[in-house]
Amino acid sequence: MSRVRYVAPAIAIILMVGAAVGAFSAPQREQAAASGYTIVDGYPKYDPPITITRNMTIAIGGETTFYRNNSVDNNAYTQWFRDKMGIIFSPKWVAPDQETDTQRLNLAMASGDLPDLIRASGRNFIDLATGGALLEARSLFDQYASPLVNYVYDEIEEATGLDPFIMQTVGGTVYGIPLVLDVWAGAHSVTWIRQDVLDELRMPVPRSLEDLERVFDAYLQRYPENSPFYLENDWGIPYKWFDTISFNMGAGPSGSGVWLEYEPGTLGYSSIQPEMKAALGRLAQWYQKGYISPEFLTARGNRDLIAGKSMAVFGPWWYIHNVFTDVVKNNPGTEFIPLPLFAEADPNARYVYNAKVLGDGYGISVKARHPEAILLAYNENVESKLRDQEDLRELFPFKYDADVYGKTGGYRVPGPFFFNFPTASNQTEIDSVWLNPSMGINQRVSDLYNTYARIADHLAAGRPDSELSENDLAMKIQVDERLNADAHWEATRLFDREFAAGLHVYSKFFGSPTPTQIERGGELRQLEQETFTKIILGQVPISEFDSFVSAWKARGGDAITREVNDWYRGLGK
Repeated sequence: MSRVRYVAPAIAIILMVGAAVGAFSAPQREQAAASGYTIVDGYPKYDPPITITRNMTIAIGGETTFYRNNSVDNNAYTQWFRDKMGIIFSPKWVAPDQETDTQRLNLAMASGDLPDLIRASGRNFIDLATGGALLEARSLFDQYASPLVNYVYDEIEEATGLDPFIMQTVGGTVYGIPLVLDVWAGAHSVTWIRQDVLDELRMPVPRSLEDLERVFDAYLQRYPENSPFYLENDWGIPYKWFDTISFNMGAGPSGSGVWLEYEPGTLGYSSIQPEMKAALGRLAQWYQKGYISPEFLTARGNRDLIAGKSMAVFGPWWYIHNVFTDVVKNNPGTEFIPLPLFAEADPNARYVYNAKVLGDGYGISVKARHPEAILLAYNENVESKLRDQEDLRELFPFKYDADVYGKTGGYRVPGPFFFNFPTASNQTEIDSVWLNPSMGINQRVSDLYNTYARIADHLAAGRPDSELSENDLAMKIQVDERLNADAHWEATRLFDREFAAGLHVYSKFFGSPTPTQIERGGELRQLEQETFTKIILGQVPISEFDSFVSAWKARGGDAITREVNDWYRGLGK
């Protein structure tokens, strides 16, 4: 997560530049001919065109529309792949949510009618691999992935110390290509609080949980019908965002499968530790005192927060880009600020993340007629995504064809529709970036953070926008279009300080689900959620936590712990 860019060894750079993106050797052209494509204007192209099917998950329908009249199977990306590469991407199905996609995938597995390109994770991925439905992917990757794509995956290994293919490895064989994510983009969250309400209450920014509770008491005296801390049943986890308490008390995020070293060389599950018991007890007190709405179990969509009926929430950095925009629109004068971790009050306070830099991946069906086309399209997708990054341009001679949006000379700079947000007609327009049918790349391993950090430092130094690079300026404009944008830059600087202070800890288990996790994981998650919810609501005493720990261990938790630690020892840790 350092701002120092990853630098490949000198020999690797020489090899990569020697096999530059867009430069096809005679053996590569022979390989192309054998696979049914030729090189046209520097691009691999199939003639006649071929079709690649895949599963997609996009929330469409109702008030959701596509930007510029795009559709799932006809948009800037599909047109580009068809015209330049002779590849027609066709959705096998489009699911409105992950649950529906999983159901469709299960049906397709049963019938044997799978897409060519399959995005899957967890048990679905393992079932596909062990059932003989997926190609062995590493040799395909080694044969067809471009030097730039290899470089991006080398960065992941350098940053994490882990094989980037580890989540797609089943029984020692690689069956998929991992989705590349920025670890910060997928993980970083903070406690947000309304500075305007603090000013109204004439109270300083809290520096401890006790300070925060005093603020909440004052808020309830003035607004007894409200609940100061917003909590909702998010993603099926009724206490998803209670990490304001758990992080500041040294506990990890419950329900998130975090495994940490509680003893040297040995991993333990965060949700069964004494710190979690203390955090749950504190949250139960908050519920009893009225800090949390009694309807939090049925709350959805940040309703009370948007309506101005709460003053604090634990949420991701990107709340600035959507949720807080609605809060400010409905409550003029609202000003959110990010709260620092209360590490001075409690030296055990830590951010604990189940980071997503390694997670979902893509499998390729054994029935795919042109599996190499999926890698060839991915090469072009990655180049288009990264062509505007100066450090990479020093290493790779990129093709500067007009990109998918018709902008000549570089990667499409992010525009105002890069994030989903309500339009003037209260419809949500989906940018075509979500419609890219190829395997996706979110960001390089720390790229989004690096970009935001550069801009935040630039602003703090009082330097003019004219000194920013084109891409950084576009990113700044995108953020500045948000109401309360200053909070975004302050959150970036806060992350910078706290990361440098060693306050960020990441789960040490990145492997595929273990056999017992597959068999008993759902039952154990349900046990955890039900027990924790009852404790929070005061339906059972805090001592019930001890019974939960015993039951968790007996019903498969001990076996999972052994399997996770077998995996961990196998890393040579």
